[in-house]
Amino acid sequence: MADTTKLYNTYGDLYDTPQIIYSDYGQPEEISPDTRIDSLEGLLYGNFSRCKEVQCNFNLSFYIDKMPHGIVNKQIPGVGATTLEINANRNSIIVLPTKALAFSKCKKHPNTLYIGSEIKDEKERTTDQEIIEYLQKEGYKKLLVVADSLGRLLKLIKEENYKDYFLMIDEIDVLQSDSNYRPQLEDVIDYYLLFPPKNRCMVTATMKEFTNPLLKKECLFPISWQWEKKRNIKLLHTNNIIQVVINEIKSHPNEKIFIAYNSILQIQNIISSLEEEVKKECAILCSEASIKEAGEYYAAKLDSNDVLPNRINFATCCYFTGIDISDNYHLITVSDSRRDYSMLTLDRMTQIYGRCRGEYKILSDTIVYNTKDYALVEDMRTYPDSLVRKANKVLRLITAADDISQGDYTLANLFSIVKEAIKDKAQERISNDEPINLIRRNIYGEYVPAYLNIDYLVERMELYRGLYFLPEKMKEALDKCANIAQYNSINYDISQQQMALEDENKAIQGELADSYIPVSYTHLRAHETLRHL
Repeated sequence: MADTTKLYNTYGDLYDTPQIIYSDYGQPEEISPDTRIDSLEGLLYGNFSRCKEVQCNFNLSFYIDKMPHGIVNKQIPGVGATTLEINANRNSIIVLPTKALAFSKCKKHPNTLYIGSEIKDEKERTTDQEIIEYLQKEGYKKLLVVADSLGRLLKLIKEENYKDYFLMIDEIDVLQSDSNYRPQLEDVIDYYLLFPPKNRCMVTATMKEFTNPLLKKECLFPISWQWEKKRNIKLLHTNNIIQVVINEIKSHPNEKIFIAYNSILQIQNIISSLEEEVKKECAILCSEASIKEAGEYYAAKLDSNDVLPNRINFATCCYFTGIDISDNYHLITVSDSRRDYSMLTLDRMTQIYGRCRGEYKILSDTIVYNTKDYALVEDMRTYPDSLVRKANKVLRLITAADDISQGDYTLANLFSIVKEAIKDKAQERISNDEPINLIRRNIYGEYVPAYLNIDYLVERMELYRGLYFLPEKMKEALDKCANIAQYNSINYDISQQQMALEDENKAIQGELADSYIPVSYTHLRAHETLRHL
């Protein structure tokens, strides 16, 4: 494993050529490449410290030549971190959380190679041979890889060559939030730590704490912009999200609308309640795994110019934090606390808002949410450590199983099953949410704490104790970072018609889920025949 000694950034880490400053007497003076720099605040080159409302250039390439190493807190989405690294004079591996985002970046930069699974009707799975041929080309290598495909790429590059590449993990906060249902995401952290400290960075616009002790040793590089335009938010609390969203759609009869709601079922409930002519204007941007659930409204992607595919566009999580949108639209962000997967953090709301890029504008900014009728009472000062302690106790149990079976190869198979069973049962549940694993197997096959899952549990607990306990809590939190132009708490009775539509859509989704069972069974039998299980 690579050395984890904290190494600070220097001018040489940010610039390709020596930098010149001028003394009070107007004399030029060269800055040593070894001069330590802890942030871009006060940086003389590019007048970063003098950034004002009118003149400010929110683009990192205006100030530096390449990304700093360590954990980079850029604070604002869309400031060109990925583009900066793509254009940097070095070999780069850029890890992105979704294939939609990775492929959209690749299309804009012809010198890059997309590495990930198939993009429906657009791109087949990138083969090992394609990767090998690209690596053999002249010039700097720019590899845009989906998090799930990083291990395959690195096997081809080989560990002895990691020193010749800079590894950048973009949107690291998304990995923290999504690790609970994509457990392979934490493998990315294992690979990250194999790279030399000056050859790696994690980037986020919405910084969170890490419980992983090795990441706590990383150099932290904050980018503190002096001016940031505040959002003007219409904030709507309700007991009936479906009805409120329908009302908001009707209030914008002509312009485009982008609705971020991480629930295909609830999206279908909304569409079912719209007039027939309006239904024809709807599209659902979601993963290919949800094609059947989205039905006739499924939209695989934005068009070639990153324009929204229809007038009314719904998006689930793989799209509302995984695309760049070059369009003008009304934004409706929905946070539904009835379901863990559709309850949003403030950070995720910021990411959603940051999807609008370039000269395009969000015409109006509405957040619709509901709240729990209870709060949890965990002490957040001790909760993260208590989860780590639980994970370590389970690991001691697995170590004991190893000790007991040592020297008796006839028990090896039995104890491997026992250890997997222990791993799968070592879980933490918050309220009625899905249980989350506390330990995992790393890229070496070792059992270790699942630190990203623990980060996720801490995040969820904070939401239950804070934002979603009382309606006013969300308003208080947003007041600190945005302008609340309008706030209302709206209650609607759920009509018989709405309940009937919801029951009908739930039944349809249930039938679709059942239809996957025979297909899965056929695949399992095929694997069993080939002894791949």
